[in-house]
Amino acid sequence: MKILPLFLFLSVAASAQTYSFSTLANFPPARTKGPQFAQEITIDPAGNIYGTSQQGGTHGDGTVFKVTLSGVLSTVYNFAGGSDGADPVLGIVRDSAGNLYGVTTAGGTGYDTCDGGCGTVFKVTPAGKETVLYRFTNGADGGEPIYSVTVDSQGNLYGYTYNFFVAPENGSLYKITPNGMFSILHVFCSQSSCTDGSSPASRPIIGSDGNLYGVTAIGGAFNWGTVFKMTPDGQETVLYNFTGGNDGGEPLNSLAQDAHGNMYGSALKGALNSGVLFKITQPGAYSLLYTFNCAGANCSDDPQTISPVVLDSTGDIFGLYILNVNTQVQEVYEVMPSGTETVIHTAGKAGVGFNLVMDKSGNLYGTSFDGGPSHLGSVWKLAKQ
Repeated sequence: MKILPLFLFLSVAASAQTYSFSTLANFPPARTKGPQFAQEITIDPAGNIYGTSQQGGTHGDGTVFKVTLSGVLSTVYNFAGGSDGADPVLGIVRDSAGNLYGVTTAGGTGYDTCDGGCGTVFKVTPAGKETVLYRFTNGADGGEPIYSVTVDSQGNLYGYTYNFFVAPENGSLYKITPNGMFSILHVFCSQSSCTDGSSPASRPIIGSDGNLYGVTAIGGAFNWGTVFKMTPDGQETVLYNFTGGNDGGEPLNSLAQDAHGNMYGSALKGALNSGVLFKITQPGAYSLLYTFNCAGANCSDDPQTISPVVLDSTGDIFGLYILNVNTQVQEVYEVMPSGTETVIHTAGKAGVGFNLVMDKSGNLYGTSFDGGPSHLGSVWKLAKQ
């Protein structure tokens, strides 16, 4: 693979876009049986926010929730904890008709092999009707999924699963058709020395060419993870092998694609052991875009990038960064194409959540896992000024 020249950019003060922080909605006290502890979120064309809460709801087994532009919070679906699933994790995705898709890490079936059930893949309509598309068994299909799914234009779903009793670190990429047919497209670490990657992380994305793109946290030529392309029929190409050096290693988040088909992402390690941002072209040429320089008291404990990145129309990169894993001090950052970083917002222990979404005006939205008066979570907005 060709590696383009590497440029190290340290954080310096710079002029950038400004944002105003506000809380859109706070999750209510537990006695009201509302959502608790928000996961990742998504946004519709009208600016409504949708997400999952791993706990809370009528039965205490999690919810799908909605927050309007005016900050009205409502529950779209309450998980009952049985065959419909429990503990929805890491958010949902939306199709063009407004249906929402995600996974639960428990419930479903397989209570004899998984503690609390082996998990599900579900669909929830805008009206709040849930359909379980697949129930994991913890057999060859894996179980207890910890990452959500991606949906293509035909309604096929793709995600990662693990079998926790057989080579749990390797993982598989699966596909579910609209009528619920499940198949494994690729089993990672199926090549010698795991050169095809191992431990797929976050969720794959659908590229503009119709192929799937994702990362593995380990495996590859140097065992520091990979960026891969997968055709819809399961033919994998490793686009890049991380070395664990200046280029980073152990990528843990989904990729983002620009209008030219280039992929952007974040990884741990790097020259300053503080994480990096990178770009990879379709042929697999790697560019180091930014090296984080996390130093001082807030960065003394294994700093790391924590979210997938978001791109705006000018090529600026946005994301969430954890400064200290003990105090959970976090920031929302913007990195311009010139390599200049600006901190947009800093949050304390309540944090700034798992991911960012951007509306058509360039405003940013996220969640606080345990923020708000009840310490059960909130949804916030960074309005572009």
